[in-house]
Amino acid sequence: MNKVHDKYIELLNNRGLVTLKGRVKQRELYEEFISFYPTELLTLLNSSINFNSECNWLKVALRKPRQVIHPIRNILIILFLSKNLESFFKEESYQCSKQALFPCLNPACENYRKLSIKKYDISIDSKTNEKIGTFYCKCEFVYSRKMKADIYVVGRVKKYGVTWETKLKGLIS
Repeated sequence: MNKVHDKYIELLNNRGLVTLKGRVKQRELYEEFISFYPTELLTLLNSSINFNSECNWLKVALRKPRQVIHPIRNILIILFLSKNLESFFKEESYQCSKQALFPCLNPACENYRKLSIKKYDISIDSKTNEKIGTFYCKCEFVYSRKMKADIYVVGRVKKYGVTWETKLKGLIS
């Protein structure tokens, strides 16, 4: 249940339906959901939604999983968020596990383009709502990029670090 819930939140976030603090934008979700499914279908499936009720099934389903949600309702959410059931369970997550490794992109470093970075942070861009990773190499090179981008592309260098600066000074002399 936790994995499915986490996937719901991730896909909602990808659609811009989660705040920076990780809360679901309930009004926007409700409006998109009821425009996706005809009212008659929701009624037929005993899954009508009263937005003003704090206990409506859609709000309950997207809170931390403490209650079991009817499988039909889970399918409704999955089909709303994903192309089909199969793709929902096969789509790769953009949320990285803490065991993930990323490449050092400092051309002056011996680890250049090697998957050696273990320390990174993920934040949300306030304008685009996309996930941005900031990566910290042992050579003190720090860069950021969109998480959906090619892992071998630097979006922005935040700090060049001692290794890069030493190499630059050597080339200048």
